[in-house]
Amino acid sequence: AKHWNIVKEKGISEIPSNDFSHYDNVLDAAFLFNVVPSSVQGLELTDLERYFALARGYQGEKGDVRALPMKKWFNTNYHYIVPEWENVNPKLNNTRLLDLYKEAKEIVGDKAKPVITGPITYVALSSGLAEGEFEKAVDKLVPLYTQVFKELAEAGASYIQVDEPIFVTDEGRNYVELAHKVYNHFNNEVDAKFIFQTYFEALVEAEKLVDLPVAFGLDFVHGREENLANVKAGLFKDKEVFAGVVDGRNVWSNDFEDSSALLEELKANVAELVIQPSCSLLHV
Repeated sequence: AKHWNIVKEKGISEIPSNDFSHYDNVLDAAFLFNVVPSSVQGLELTDLERYFALARGYQGEKGDVRALPMKKWFNTNYHYIVPEWENVNPKLNNTRLLDLYKEAKEIVGDKAKPVITGPITYVALSSGLAEGEFEKAVDKLVPLYTQVFKELAEAGASYIQVDEPIFVTDEGRNYVELAHKVYNHFNNEVDAKFIFQTYFEALVEAEKLVDLPVAFGLDFVHGREENLANVKAGLFKDKEVFAGVVDGRNVWSNDFEDSSALLEELKANVAELVIQPSCSLLHV
């Protein structure tokens, strides 16, 4: 709450409402959607004890649980908890995203913006899926995401940021058709604007993805050359672009002359422009 107030007072117009985590945002999503191994399902532990059992392991009178593995989050030194899909039954477990949005809205009003890891990236970063099960796993999550998004929209969220950084990788090229299916569904079902957020490198297959009914979050620090070329080629002329021009991965002062010149170039080639960091400030 203290930090929400600081950011509000500085005049920031879009403030993430769920950037807090007890341990890891991907693990938060695992608990939200019940992608949780059977090893903790039957234990007489509180939800928070189960959460930390998967984050750090648990050995006690109530059972023995190994911690889930960790992997590097793309090319950063942050490590996320890898969700496991063996013997899971996805369902909505809690209202955490909605609760945090409502809490933020009390403080920052309509500036609050929910953020969540997108379903395609989430499944792509998981383990335990058999060959050919990828799209089925995404299909199981989409109705659950839709319900969460509808609740957020009904609570007043006008923008919902969905992080899909898998679409800066070569692997993301395999999911272009799936992205159209998923985000057209969200757009048809939910009365809110979606931000398709990428970071750390340039968006792949931009000419195929630009037709998605979304605003685009693009990294103009670490994916500057390719993203800028795509913007100047006119691919985003009808799109709202959330431009990551301030480096979210270091503490050094921003080069304002360089950013200003870059923003002028972008502004001339997009329908609407929003300035933001290149990624979550978690990575500073």
